[in-house]
Amino acid sequence: MSKEKLNLILCADTEDNHPNYLPSWKKYGSNYDKNPPEFRFGWTRYWDDLNKLFDEFNVKISWFVRVDTCIKDEFIRKFKKKILKLKKDGHEIGIHIHTLTWDGKIWRQSMDPNEQEIIVKKSVKIFEKTLGFPPKVSR
Repeated sequence: MSKEKLNLILCADTEDNHPNYLPSWKKYGSNYDKNPPEFRFGWTRYWDDLNKLFDEFNVKISWFVRVDTCIKDEFIRKFKKKILKLKKDGHEIGIHIHTLTWDGKIWRQSMDPNEQEIIVKKSVKIFEKTLGFPPKVSR
């Protein structure tokens, strides 16, 4: 068996499938509140356990934190302490942006480069303002 070092990239996307617990999402409606907590918060429930495992084997993760004009800074503020601890522990913190907009009836994704640029710039600004550093990677 080879003892060569294996470079492995692991990415963790910090996004709830149903972020309707965030105040800005309440207006979109959902059966979210009817789902059990382990469904709604499953990924956060095991976040610390995963990090202990990664630390035990000295595995560094690229975490992509959801920030965009739909959820604004609510998610990143809610988990700011955890995110900053990850960075302190040597993990990479990147940004995950959705370029969707809500028109009151449906989600819309514009392919207009100018609109995309506005959403990305606003999202990066939120990331920097909240965490105190710019994202170096995105997903």
